[in-house]
Amino acid sequence: MPKAAQISEQASTGKCARCHNERLTFAIRAEKLCKECFVKYVHTKVIKRLESNKIRGGFNEPVRHILLALSLGISSVSLLHLLDTQLKERSQQGRHPGFVIHLLFIDESCISGLTSSQKQIQTVKSAFSAHELDVIPLQDCFRYGIQIDQYSRREGQSEDRATDALQRLETCLNSVSSATSKADLIHITRGRLIAAFAKQKGCTHVVYGDTTTRLAERTLEETAKGRGGHLPWLVADNVALYGVERSYPLRDLLRKELLIYASIMEPPLTLFTLDDAEPGHAASSKGNSIDLMMGQYFASVEESYPSIVANVVKTTAKLNPFISAQDAPTCDLCLLPITSKALDENGSNLCHGCSQTLNLDRRS
Repeated sequence: MPKAAQISEQASTGKCARCHNERLTFAIRAEKLCKECFVKYVHTKVIKRLESNKIRGGFNEPVRHILLALSLGISSVSLLHLLDTQLKERSQQGRHPGFVIHLLFIDESCISGLTSSQKQIQTVKSAFSAHELDVIPLQDCFRYGIQIDQYSRREGQSEDRATDALQRLETCLNSVSSATSKADLIHITRGRLIAAFAKQKGCTHVVYGDTTTRLAERTLEETAKGRGGHLPWLVADNVALYGVERSYPLRDLLRKELLIYASIMEPPLTLFTLDDAEPGHAASSKGNSIDLMMGQYFASVEESYPSIVANVVKTTAKLNPFISAQDAPTCDLCLLPITSKALDENGSNLCHGCSQTLNLDRRS
């Protein structure tokens, strides 16, 4: 994946494919665009998604409250900048704003060994002061009734409600045997916590900064984890998951396109990001999670074969749910629909993917 600092090296002087002026251009898939046309290209992609997902309310419609899940990666920061720019332009034109943005950052530094986010959070608050920003630690999941350790306690281990929330979460994560299982538990907890907070704030949608690249990664990740049948709920737009609709306004853009966008803004959006919020490049795959390996794989694929990445997402979008979410029983951990057959086989109210994550078949 190209770093923001290398973007300038990829630019070249030539005619823009859209305005046909001789300018500094960037290679965007099959064409070269100047800065002005490229920025318009990105904004148009996002606006079309906002409209098709009915997030941006019209003149006679109520203002929608949306929650932006901020990870301080390039994608979520770019989405924040794009939505903020859209609101400013509509305000200058005296138009209906359409939506109000609430920002939420889930702090995982205590359990993931990530870099402290305090500096970047303060920078974001200063630059985007028009939007309310909340920061809550991942261990606050228990305050929202998300008993993530319900099935992770080992046999004979009692539940101690007096245990510190962080210790309780760490015990839960340490109870699984692989990096993939731990990453999966964190991802499920984060998603449920974001949705619970969104409902508390009265938000109709949670918007994520997932790009085409990230959604392609997610497709293969979840399939490998045993949730291939759940893809229509996990990567589609306007699907109610955890009781609130989720949307991906950047789903038509590649991650490398967001890197270009972030690098040519003034100031560069990299000022607001955490380095470890992007996929890493480990020398060895041993001990890596499926999530990390998929990130590394698609980072290389999108460089030379962006159409393959896009086709993965387009194909997944055509999938239909195998069962109605309203009528089906749901997994107690991920809250996704499961079939009666799966209930009988597992002997518990867990889907196949969560049963594998918790290694329940190895604890008998």
